[in-house]
Amino acid sequence: IEFIKKNNISEIEHIFLSHPHDDHFSGMLDLLTYCEANKVKINYFLHTCVTTPDYLMSAVKSRISEELLFKIFSYISVKASQGSMNTGYFIADIPMSKFSLSPSLRLEIMSPSFAEEQKYTGNAMPKYIEEGESNKAKANYLSSVFEISHASNNWFVILTADADNSTFTRMKKHKTHETRKLILAQMPHHGARANFNQSFWYSRIANNKGVYFVASVGNNGYGHPAKKNIDFVKRHKGKAFFTKKMSMDVSSKTSHLDSFSAITVQPNLINHCFEIDESGNITQSTFKL
Repeated sequence: IEFIKKNNISEIEHIFLSHPHDDHFSGMLDLLTYCEANKVKINYFLHTCVTTPDYLMSAVKSRISEELLFKIFSYISVKASQGSMNTGYFIADIPMSKFSLSPSLRLEIMSPSFAEEQKYTGNAMPKYIEEGESNKAKANYLSSVFEISHASNNWFVILTADADNSTFTRMKKHKTHETRKLILAQMPHHGARANFNQSFWYSRIANNKGVYFVASVGNNGYGHPAKKNIDFVKRHKGKAFFTKKMSMDVSSKTSHLDSFSAITVQPNLINHCFEIDESGNITQSTFKL
C-alpha cells in the first residue's frame, strides 16, 4: 500500500495469491479494499485454489485464518460478478501459463502443475496435515513458482513462495540444463532446509556468479533461513538477503521483494526492493516496515 501511495499507482494488472496460507494472504484484504476506496483498478486476481469451503478449510487450521480467507474470496467473487475485476485459477503446463508482462518481459507459471494439484487433493485434503498454528503444511503443494524472463537479454528471476521440494525435482526433470542467466531467486518457504532443493538450484546457477537469493522471513521457531542454504549460496559465490535482521556471517545488505508478512507485526523486519534494468543489472534499496 505504501508503494502504491508513493508511486501514485492507478492500475494493477495482476495480483497473484501464491497459495492459501495466512502468511501469504493476511494483508490481501487490506490491499484490495484500499485499492477500491482509492480508485486503483485491479484487472486480474489469480490464485491456486478451488474456492469451495471444504477446499479452503483444508488449507488453514485456525478460525481466524479461515474467516479471513473466506472474506477474501467472497470479496473477489462480488467484484468479478460486478465485472470490475477478472479472477481465476492458475496452473502450470497449459498454454495460458505463459504470457507477456511487457514487450520485453515474460512471465511463466512453473507451479503448481497438475501433479502438485493431485498431490494436494488426493493426499493432503483428507488427512488435514498440520503446520504451525494456523496452516496445514500440504497446501504448500499448491504454492506458485514464477519465472520472469527477459525476451532478448537472456536473464531470468525465480519467485518460489513456499513450493515443496518435490516441485523442484519435477521442474529440474522438465529442464535439466539452463543456458540463461539466473540473477535473482527467492529461497522457498522462508529459507526452510527441507524445501531447498540443492540439485535444482545448482542446475540453475552452475555457470553464474553473484546470484541474489532472498529469504522472506520473520521471527520464527523453525530455524528459517537454514544455515545449510546460506552456506550453499556463499559456496557458489551468491549473495544472501533477508527480510529479518540476521546475525549470521552473510551479506548485511537487504533487498525488496514485495510480499505479505504474517498477521502479527514483528520488530526488526525490513522490506526489500530490487529494481532490475533491461540488461539485468540490479539496484537494491531497503526500508523498514
